This record gives sequence, structure tokens and C-alpha cells, in this order.
Amino acid sequence: TEQKEIVNPETGARKVKKLSPKETKKRKADFIRLCNLETEIYIKKGKYTSADSAIGKSGEWIENQFKKRDFAVRDYYTLKGKRLHQKGELKEATIAYENAAKYTKFNVNEKTGTEVNENLIYLYTSRKKKHESIKKQVKIERAVKQSFGKNSFQYARYRVIDVNKNLLEYKYDKADKRLASIYKIKFNLPETDNFRAQLIDLKSLIDVKNGKFSATEDSLKKLIKIKKQLYGDKSPEYHKEVLKLANFYSSYTENIRLAKDMQDVSFFQHVAPQLSPQDPKYTQYLQQIAYTYEQLEKYDQAIKYLEDAAGYIKAYYGKENAAYAKDIEKLANVLLKKGDYLKAEELIKEAVKIFNNLSNVSPSE
Repeated sequence: TEQKEIVNPETGARKVKKLSPKETKKRKADFIRLCNLETEIYIKKGKYTSADSAIGKSGEWIENQFKKRDFAVRDYYTLKGKRLHQKGELKEATIAYENAAKYTKFNVNEKTGTEVNENLIYLYTSRKKKHESIKKQVKIERAVKQSFGKNSFQYARYRVIDVNKNLLEYKYDKADKRLASIYKIKFNLPETDNFRAQLIDLKSLIDVKNGKFSATEDSLKKLIKIKKQLYGDKSPEYHKEVLKLANFYSSYTENIRLAKDMQDVSFFQHVAPQLSPQDPKYTQYLQQIAYTYEQLEKYDQAIKYLEDAAGYIKAYYGKENAAYAKDIEKLANVLLKKGDYLKAEELIKEAVKIFNNLSNVSPSE
């Protein structure tokens, strides 16, 4: 509404007065900020379905009611970009972050502005946009060094960008050395801080690629402990870390039955209820669970989860994409082990045809 109620402190009489244009703009910005805060809470708690609903509500309000340059709008596009990135929609995430960047001048002292630019660098790199990535990164590096120096938390955050770029390029030894240099920076953060958790997560990714399985397990257990302290052992964020450890056990150790038990509880009871099947992570979890059953030689269960994943991908994105082709390739491998050679052959031919049609086109583009 564009009205406000005024109460006379002496008589208690009430009257309604029309808001001024300035007051109207402020009230609309306040509403968007509340929606943004609601969205941020949902994302941090892993309640992704609720987060997407809140983002949709904010977007509709901005489109129909606001259309003003305001930091609240910038924050809306930042959160939208974050969710799109989580769902693997890289092109749309880039557009959202670019819209956010229009609403703010880059300032290394401003948290959200820095986050926007850091995510744009990562997305440009993921989408093979080298020129845009380098241009944005040089700008950030220069600003961070001038304002904080190289021995600062801000500079450590900047160095993480390089580690992620090395991982995208499969340069694991180089990523390991860069991560080690970050650990040498003395920044005053709690042991349970999310940035420290991010570094431990990166370490686990690098170690598993370099065959350091004991170190990987240690890192994953540390992450579980941190997420439990931050969010509690009933939260989806905590159980996503449990699933990382379960997937590690299934893929690299003999603790396969333990992995199955962990997946049964963490995914089906805590993570799945908060994820839409449209989210790529949902089908990725199904594929990981299918792999565990495959390792246990329970092929019918593995086939069921892979068929479910293929069905969701086809329903939301169609059959002509790499995600669908990769899923039916996994399904074909299980069918071969079960002895269903004819169906396996059909699926392999279908997957090859899809990949040939896609040629060099990235599914994220």
C-alpha cells in the first residue's frame, strides 16, 4: 500500500495519510530487502524450494512495482545468480550476476559487490570466456592489493579464484600449491567459519584427484563437524557433507554398505525434501546412490535410480542434452553387468547420437 497510519499521541486518534514519493520508494525497497533476507536464510539452511519461491516473489515485485536502482535490487540479482549457479544454469547465472554488477560500483570494502565480481570470474572461466575472466580478475587483484595487501583475508579470497580455475582446467598439482600458499596467510577467522570450510572442501577435491585418500577422508570429516556446529545435524547443509563422505566411501573404499546407509538417511530424509527434481543436484544424488547399489551388485535398484534420474532430466530439459546422455550411458553400463545386452546397446547408440548432435556446444551455453 502507498498509505501510512498516523496516531495522535495525545488523543489516540488515527488517520491515514498518503505516502510521499520518497516514502513510497523506501517502503518498496524495504519489502525487497525483507524478501532478500528471507531468501538468504532459506539458501543457508538448504531450503532450496522455499528460496526459489521467495526469489520469484521478489522478481515479480521488482518487475511490476519497483524498477529502481537500489542496493536491494542488486542483492536480489545476487541471490538469484547464486541459486541459478547452484542449479547448474551457468548462462542464466552469469546474466543475473551481470545485472547485479550494474547496480554497484566495484568496491573491495563492500562484501556483496566483491562476491558478485568473484562469481562472475568463476562463471566466465566455466563458460570458456577467457577474455572477460582475465579482465575482471585483474581489476579485483589490483584493488585488493592496494587496499589490503597480500597478507589479508581479502587477498586469500581472491587467491581461491585461481584454485578453482586450476580445478576447472584439471591442473591439480598447481591447485594444491596455490591452496597451500593461501593457508600461509594469517587471517583471524573462527575455525568453523564458512571460508575455512571452503578451503577444506577444496583440499578434499584436490587430494582425491591426487590419490591421497586418507587426507581426503580427514577433510570430509572436518567439513561434517563444521556444518554440524554451524547448522545442526538436522539441516540439509550438514547432510550434504555427509553425502560427500558417503560418495567417497562408495567410490574409493570398501565401506560401501556404510555409504548406502548414510545415503539412505541423509538424502531421502533430509536433502531430497528440500530439492526439486528440476535441480541438477537432485539427479546427481540419484546417480551416486545408483553407483553404490551397482558396487553392491544390486543392479535392479541401481537401474531404478538411474531411470528415475533420466526421467527427471528428460521431463525438465528434454533428451538432447549432455546430462541425459551421460545418465543413459551409466544405465547402459549397469545393464551390461546385468546381462541385458540388447537394451544396453540401444542406450549406448542413443547416447552417442546425442553427443554427436551436440558437437562442441556446451550444455551450459
